[in-house]
Amino acid sequence: MLAAGVFNATSVSIELQIFHVNGFQYGLLESVAGVGAIVGSFAGPYLIKRIHPGKFIIFSGIILGLWMALILFIHSSYLSFGLIPLFVWISGIGLLNSCLSIPVSSLFLVVTPATFRGRAVGIMQMFSYLGGIIGLLVGGALSVSIGVIQVTVIAGVLMAVVSLGLICTKGYKDLLHVRESRSKTID
Repeated sequence: MLAAGVFNATSVSIELQIFHVNGFQYGLLESVAGVGAIVGSFAGPYLIKRIHPGKFIIFSGIILGLWMALILFIHSSYLSFGLIPLFVWISGIGLLNSCLSIPVSSLFLVVTPATFRGRAVGIMQMFSYLGGIIGLLVGGALSVSIGVIQVTVIAGVLMAVVSLGLICTKGYKDLLHVRESRSKTID
């Protein structure tokens, strides 16, 4: 959520101040992000059947982080290709955000006992919003001093590195056994 907050702080600035999109183009970019999210919402459940949710979270986090960092190359290709790479990048962000949310929600429902789900959802949402707010504040503050593209690249690379680093944690290893242990107790 920290990286998402940073992205939310920088994406509008990137579109309006770096690429100088007009109102119509901005609306199209937001629509393309929504279409990407819809595609991700349809693809996510299909992929979660093929990829364990714990692996899917890590994979999605790494790919989303690297995709965020691509803005550096999108910016440098602007003169050659115009806004087309920006449209592709924004749609990819929407798609990958959905693909990250789906396994998180799936695992959350599996590991949280039914009697605690209401409170647990509230706590999870609180931490999600808190992470987003902190990301917005940090991303906005850093954008002033080092630039919106650079902050987006740094946030993306950090997200990919942290996601990759989670593979070495005990919590990740425990997640890999969640589906197996739940299906054995249900049978």
